[in-house]
Amino acid sequence: MESVIRRYEDLLKDKDIAGSSYTLSAINMLKPVLGHLRDKGIRILMDLGCGYGVLSLIIADFIGA
Repeated sequence: MESVIRRYEDLLKDKDIAGSSYTLSAINMLKPVLGHLRDKGIRILMDLGCGYGVLSLIIADFIGA
């Protein structure tokens, strides 16, 4: 997860983006759940457009969608 997050460091440093989502600011809480999803072969992730999309981008990258 850390290597994926490092790829998006510039976006996460943007206060408007990082401050827009509690979940994004606490992404490490998602690691246990995402770890289980990583091996499920998920190829599609749907983003409902409720923010900047950075969290969806990070999750998709991490699980391989």
